[in-house]
Amino acid sequence: MNIILTQKDADFILKYIRADLQKVTETNVKLVERKKEFANELKKQDIREDSFAGSIAKSFLYISEEITNETDAIEKDLTKCVELLTVGSEVSA
Repeated sequence: MNIILTQKDADFILKYIRADLQKVTETNVKLVERKKEFANELKKQDIREDSFAGSIAKSFLYISEEITNETDAIEKDLTKCVELLTVGSEVSA
């Protein structure tokens, strides 16, 4: 099935996708920076992994890694949407 969009319609959709892509990218960068800062702070404080604080810290680092992976996937998908709306799909004959 072929779907045809006018340039005006594609631009309308792109406006929202690009805004979402920018938000996801900014959030991901902030999360990675905060995760690094947190890991550095943990090293300074020399918190034992088997302590309560160490368990909480380990959980935070695991959750932040999972969120980063998820936002990376969303970022890739949004980038693909932008490509499809600007360049289109490759159609084989």
